[in-house]
Amino acid sequence: MDQRGEGEYFKMMKLNTSHALLKESIESYQEKVNELHKVIFERTGAGNDYMGWVDWAETYDKAEFERILQVAEKVKDKAEVLLVCGIGGSYLGARAAIEMIQGLYSGNKTEVIFVGNTFLIYIYCTGVKAHRRQERCDERYL
Repeated sequence: MDQRGEGEYFKMMKLNTSHALLKESIESYQEKVNELHKVIFERTGAGNDYMGWVDWAETYDKAEFERILQVAEKVKDKAEVLLVCGIGGSYLGARAAIEMIQGLYSGNKTEVIFVGNTFLIYIYCTGVKAHRRQERCDERYL
């Protein structure tokens, strides 16, 4: 990636503002954008120790990623259901990534179920207890 704001990387995208209702020219922000770009890529601003995302696409642990892909294949081959659990929304990142990659209606044979604060109610209504005893759960919990 060209971090100076020059080169082929930055020539790939064009912004058409002809239909935008702007009071001032968007180019008037360019100096501030350049300044912020420099602060981010040189990691000189406040919070600079949390800037690992800037070059993550080039610096991630490729060996770990390969291990993750291998485990994912095993799960897809052996599991009917994969539960992604979280409390307070912590599962939402995984949900967003999975739904972005495979869409809302994937053809994968492994069903992915996301559960959060309603985890116990969900398990009670659709899990082992409901299946073994053929119990019906109150519709409001599903």
